[in-house]
Amino acid sequence: MLKRHQACIDLAKDKLVIQGIEVPFLGPADIPKETEEAFQREPTVPGPAGTTIGQRSGAVHAPAQGSYQVGAAPAAPPAPQRHTFPREHIEQLMALGASEQRAVQALEATGGNVEYAASLIFQD
Repeated sequence: MLKRHQACIDLAKDKLVIQGIEVPFLGPADIPKETEEAFQREPTVPGPAGTTIGQRSGAVHAPAQGSYQVGAAPAAPPAPQRHTFPREHIEQLMALGASEQRAVQALEATGGNVEYAASLIFQD
């Protein structure tokens, strides 16, 4: 994934660099408590091999016992919610390799925060 998007993990700068765009890593103190709690309460759908998939984030959660699955499978679309995000934010995420639909999903999952949305996209 990093190679495909010409990305570089720069640990000296504590940033991910994708085609010249620097995205800082988030530290534990940088993640709002309500964001963490929202992901813990996120509705899920059953996935392959006993995994569950977050309906908003698309994150794959491993079963309680068994093997861990890496990556995200397509999630069932959540109930229609109409959020309006600045086109600039959507385009920033698309420049990082996300589809327009995935960019909007990530923005919805993070309350419109572009940096957090980018970190979700890189987890895929």
